[in-house]
Amino acid sequence: MTLLVVASPCALVISIPITMVSAVANGARNGVLFKGGAALDALARVRAVAMDKTGTITVGHPELVGILALTAPVPVGAEGGVVIADSEPTSTEDQLLMRVAAVESFSEHHLASALVRAAVARGLELPLPEEFAAFPGKVVEGRVAGTRVSVGRGDWTEERVGGAPTPEEEADWLRSTHPSATPVFVAVDGEHAGVLALADHPRPGVRDTLALLRR
Repeated sequence: MTLLVVASPCALVISIPITMVSAVANGARNGVLFKGGAALDALARVRAVAMDKTGTITVGHPELVGILALTAPVPVGAEGGVVIADSEPTSTEDQLLMRVAAVESFSEHHLASALVRAAVARGLELPLPEEFAAFPGKVVEGRVAGTRVSVGRGDWTEERVGGAPTPEEEADWLRSTHPSATPVFVAVDGEHAGVLALADHPRPGVRDTLALLRR
């Protein structure tokens, strides 16, 4: 052993870098990129992996999957000077969606785009908001036909209406019908008006990919 170490120390020392280089190169050929040997070596100790959901394990195209309207909003055109002849929705859900989409049409958020697409798909005509304000990551607000509409997270909605962010009816509805959806809460004139559920869809093959990763 002493003779081996003295005679060829380079062969022993270089064995680990060669192994790392081979592994990184093999990964690259198979479409897996590693930052370097240290990152590859660290995989032996990994017990959990965190990743961005939207656009990574999902297609990145959220869609409206449900609406719970708690109250019927005042018809558009009743006040505020905005009249949409023969186009006011008769459905309480459509009335709520129309107001939400009208406010969200000024927002650049991807969930806002999904709400606008859903309203257009239903043939709803969106009035122009008289006012608009965005608080990134929290809520958007606007005035539609004289009514103040707030759309956003539950905790922010709670501040706006002074009540629980998820009334029991809303919570039960979400748990029973859309447990994996993202809820968007709506307040109209300072009162809870409902909740909209949006969901993204998994990428094809992502179930098998995650199963392989777990193994």
